[in-house]
Amino acid sequence: MANYTTKLVDRTSDSPSNLLSAIVRDVQSLFDEAFEGSGRQMAVSWGTASELDHYVVHFVEDKTPANSYLLHTWPHANIDPRAGGHTHWDGVKSGSEIYRFADNGSRTLARGIGYAKLVLHELFHNQFPHVNNDEVHGGWGGGGLAAAVPVLSDPPHRINDRNKVLMTPQLT
Repeated sequence: MANYTTKLVDRTSDSPSNLLSAIVRDVQSLFDEAFEGSGRQMAVSWGTASELDHYVVHFVEDKTPANSYLLHTWPHANIDPRAGGHTHWDGVKSGSEIYRFADNGSRTLARGIGYAKLVLHELFHNQFPHVNNDEVHGGWGGGGLAAAVPVLSDPPHRINDRNKVLMTPQLT
């Protein structure tokens, strides 16, 4: 059985522990659904990223330069102001982040599953840096988690077959 790791890095100042617990639980649940029957599994945890992690996502306050991991690492990154998360690739390495507050004006927190869907959505951008944004969000990505705004139903059909095909072989 192949084993992989996803590391969630909390770069916020005061996210409630119940929110962080819900995010890791829901991200794990989505990966479990995606990998079901594949002989692979993903271990999801909060912590400090290492070179051994297969996928790392930074959970940041918002997309402002003061808070964005990506803008701190790549000041020239172009982040869509409507985005709930973003992935940047510089030709050598990539980074992904999701925003505690996607809309800088409302300051409304999402539920754990909303953040979890963003974590997996950014996986497509992170693992396929040569595929353009429109293709990931369009037919190539197959909708579902790859859609620009994922609208998914309750388990067990939150992840469609195309998303599973794209997700599982890439983390080798």
